[in-house]
Amino acid sequence: MSSKDSIATAVSSKDFFSTWEHALQSNFAKDNQPATYFPGHPKRWGEELTRINGVKSIALNDNGSLLGVSNGGEIQLYDMPSMTLWRTLKGFEGQNNMTITFQPGHDKDGIMLVGVTDSRRDRIYRRVFKWYKLGDKEVDVDGNLFDEAAESAASVAAEIISKKSSLSRDDIDLSTLHQRIRDVLSSTILQPEMQKGDVIVGHGMSFSRDGSFLLYIEEENTVVVVDSRTRQERFTLTGHTNSIMWAETSPDDSVIATSSWDRTVRIWNATNGQELRVLTGAENQCWSGAFSPDGNLISVGAGDSKVRVWNVENGDLLYTFGGFKDWVRNLAFSPDGKSLAAGSGRGTLKVFDLTSGEEKQNWQVKVQNLGFVEILHVNYTSKGLLVFGYADGRVFTYDQVTNQMGQFEHEPDRNERLPGHGKKLVTPDGNLLISEDFDGNVRIWRLE
Repeated sequence: MSSKDSIATAVSSKDFFSTWEHALQSNFAKDNQPATYFPGHPKRWGEELTRINGVKSIALNDNGSLLGVSNGGEIQLYDMPSMTLWRTLKGFEGQNNMTITFQPGHDKDGIMLVGVTDSRRDRIYRRVFKWYKLGDKEVDVDGNLFDEAAESAASVAAEIISKKSSLSRDDIDLSTLHQRIRDVLSSTILQPEMQKGDVIVGHGMSFSRDGSFLLYIEEENTVVVVDSRTRQERFTLTGHTNSIMWAETSPDDSVIATSSWDRTVRIWNATNGQELRVLTGAENQCWSGAFSPDGNLISVGAGDSKVRVWNVENGDLLYTFGGFKDWVRNLAFSPDGKSLAAGSGRGTLKVFDLTSGEEKQNWQVKVQNLGFVEILHVNYTSKGLLVFGYADGRVFTYDQVTNQMGQFEHEPDRNERLPGHGKKLVTPDGNLLISEDFDGNVRIWRLE
């Protein structure tokens, strides 16, 4: 372990970002000319088009017409781009870590999966997902049902105990008793709900592109495929020997790809779950991946600080791209399929030409301790604008054609800067950036 790595383990991310000053060792360039800013950039908080306060998580449906926002007690659904409130789902009090997943291929007649933390203490990474119809008129999901039942049961139990033992009601911790009963009720109801298909327990949720089926990771090395209409299991994907990090369908939904810490990427038939081929070459854990727009290529980043590109049809390894300083966990193909952008830990982002196999852009953060600076949210808009960010909430854009860049960030004189791992979404038309920021607010910006 290097001295720099030792320092990284001794400093919290909050402490690091409170003093960090952003600087670049290598910037984007074209024909040896450094990139220049779009007019009006860098943009800072307060210059956004609009803002939503007190937000815990966000989601955007596939056609960009609905924005889902959770605030720890309810879910608000906004019409886009007018940002008018369309519907509110209440009853999620106490759930500060909700997630929202919209069914693709639908507008307001579709369904939505809402995930909350699993109450089972032994599987803290799992989440409980429940289906909701967006078009339902009844919007109060009665999330307090278990609390009401547990409160009544705890009161009755305390009364009985105080009458038949030496303990008084004041000796009984009603708060703890209430929580324990609530957990028991939740677990008891969960099993029949799962059997009916009303509830899913797992993580890594991802719909097919047409919304007809859902993928989720049930156990560390098993993916379950569920029919969106019947909510019943179609089949499971088994074969990986270690934790699965990514599961997604190809653009035409013909195959499913999974990547795992067992150093393999696997391709499966999306109709029957048959394993078609195993893609090898990674020398360490495989992380997230992406399909090219035409579905012919797949790329996955790995813990060996490399990115690989395979042919989906025959499994041939076409490219191995290196030059990164740490694991690669965020990558995206350009809309024309000719470029691949990949972001890694220690502040490196590279763009590769898939025609020549050469590196054409290199972005490198200059910082003494790179451990906290991972390139996140790597994406291309439908217009070909590259979008990416850091853990401090800063977001950048780059236009390869004009050699111009944008920058969206918090005020430079903030007394307290926190690491921000919130989502950064781009509308399908490529016009708006939706940023979930570390101060608990969502900001919507116009992309240029």
